[in-house]
Amino acid sequence: ETVNGFLEACQTAFALVGTTVLFGNDTDDLQTCPDLAGNPTGVPDLAYITTEPPHQCSVTSFHMSRPAAACPYVSGPRGAVASTGALQWIKEQADGDLSGAFMVPSDLPSTTSASIPSVLAHEPAGIDLEFVFGISGLATQAETNQFLQPMREAGSNYFYGGSDAGAMIKVRKEAVAQGMNDGSITWVCTLSCYAPEFIEEGGDAVEGTYVWLFFLPFEEADTNADLASFMDYIGTDFPAAWAAGAWADGVLFEQSVNAIVERDGPNALTRRALIDEVHATTDFDVNGWWGTVNFETTLDISPCFVMLQVENGEYVRRYPAERGTLDCDPGNVVVVSSDPEAFSVDN
Repeated sequence: ETVNGFLEACQTAFALVGTTVLFGNDTDDLQTCPDLAGNPTGVPDLAYITTEPPHQCSVTSFHMSRPAAACPYVSGPRGAVASTGALQWIKEQADGDLSGAFMVPSDLPSTTSASIPSVLAHEPAGIDLEFVFGISGLATQAETNQFLQPMREAGSNYFYGGSDAGAMIKVRKEAVAQGMNDGSITWVCTLSCYAPEFIEEGGDAVEGTYVWLFFLPFEEADTNADLASFMDYIGTDFPAAWAAGAWADGVLFEQSVNAIVERDGPNALTRRALIDEVHATTDFDVNGWWGTVNFETTLDISPCFVMLQVENGEYVRRYPAERGTLDCDPGNVVVVSSDPEAFSVDN
């Protein structure tokens, strides 16, 4: 279906905007299909999420949720950069050392390998990962006990949920059932846990969970005009976090098209012109809503983050203290080397 979607775009669309694809392992048509003049230009692909290396390395694809890895890639070790600012902040808040587990999605090799840079970012942040657990989207709450018991035996005090919100809810609820929700473990989750269902379905079990974002939270729409527009148009108090990525792609498309037309006129608007324009964009930040990214290279990631924590059924800003701000210290990014073929999980 993914390949068919790429083919349909080749035939009927000027560009793809807001792409989220887990199975983009064949991007030949996306990169080479003919434009109106018959040139093998491919289709501009302003993507939010890409997991497969062939999609991450597509020369016509530009990613808001940065793969941040070296291209081209075939096999073996792969250079990458990873965001470690949020982890460094978590470590600074801890009373003593942190050691524990990272949970990765394991149903697809691509989603597992896409997690590697985040796993590797823990070492330079000073957090010891004793376990890297893989979880299926079909796992039951009871099955997550296989993560918790090794942590209990090892005296672990840290857990990072790198899968979806549902998986994190199951782990937190099972921790309650096993008597491991007494405040001795620091629980951290990704953007996927920034969702109304995490609060609603998780209830008291997910209290205290840290959730870090690379854009300003929805609750702070009064601090940024583009975020305010997004919230007005989306029409709900708490949209899906993934919608923010699609909106960001839309802004990138809008700004790039306008730049081409303003500079060279409407007849200059071609697929090739759009690809070149986005590729030359080095400081895109969704009008101040997101951290800045550079589309000249795949080996780039925004250093920016904001840390939230679930408190009394709400997401409360913990850092930076000032609303409408992000921590964008360049030191929040580290260089790592990952080898998907050698990477394994503990179950």
